[in-house]
Amino acid sequence: MIRRAFTLIEMMVVITIIVILAGLTLGISNSVLRGAEIRQVKDTLTLLEMAMEEWELAATRQMTYGAIDEPNGIPTYNYDIPEPTSLNEQAGLSMAFIPDDEPDDANEVMRNAIDRMMAVPESRAIIERIDPDFFRPEEGQLENWIWDPWDTRVLLVPAGRDFNPAFDRIASGMPEESQWQADRRDPSGDGTVRNSLENAFGGAANARPYFVSAGPDGRWGHRQLKTVYADMPLDGDEAELAAEATDNVTSYEVYLDG
Repeated sequence: MIRRAFTLIEMMVVITIIVILAGLTLGISNSVLRGAEIRQVKDTLTLLEMAMEEWELAATRQMTYGAIDEPNGIPTYNYDIPEPTSLNEQAGLSMAFIPDDEPDDANEVMRNAIDRMMAVPESRAIIERIDPDFFRPEEGQLENWIWDPWDTRVLLVPAGRDFNPAFDRIASGMPEESQWQADRRDPSGDGTVRNSLENAFGGAANARPYFVSAGPDGRWGHRQLKTVYADMPLDGDEAELAAEATDNVTSYEVYLDG
């Protein structure tokens, strides 16, 4: 019996089918892996929320955030997390703060929050339940940070200070309902002043702080650019920043203007 060999065309067809199947398998594997990583970071953010709640129970109040020196030059409150000077200078609807370019400012806020929570035994116990791969120091450092599966630090976005019409009116020297004040008041209606971190990542709803991961691309971008510049096209850099923010993962659904 004579055995017929495969023709070149038949071999090419078989190889093509194998390549297509391999590509489909790889695509499915990547999708499954990405889904598992997103679940991991959501689990981490949930534990951080629980740790924050335990801190608040122990303190009998929410964790506070704001500038030590308010616009009239008089410290109005001893905030748990001082607002970095560079962020305070960009209050209101400033679009200047981009976390990818100035991560130290955002990291400083998260560092204060971690230290506060680790000082409360109940909060510390919850944070220590985070996977050690995601709660560890950076190479060459001693302090533990919270990381996402894509090796980027998780950040905290705090709510701004309470909006005070009398205080802000004195600071601005303008009528109470001036545009300046409207810009500083958080559009979510939670009675706080919008801060620069909220401008970049989205408003803290109901004055509740939230935690955020940069997502699989490791880039923070800027979530609110499309809304702020809704009446005009974004230029190349702005469009890129808006696109980079689409995969950010937050501990709850944040308030976006518009």
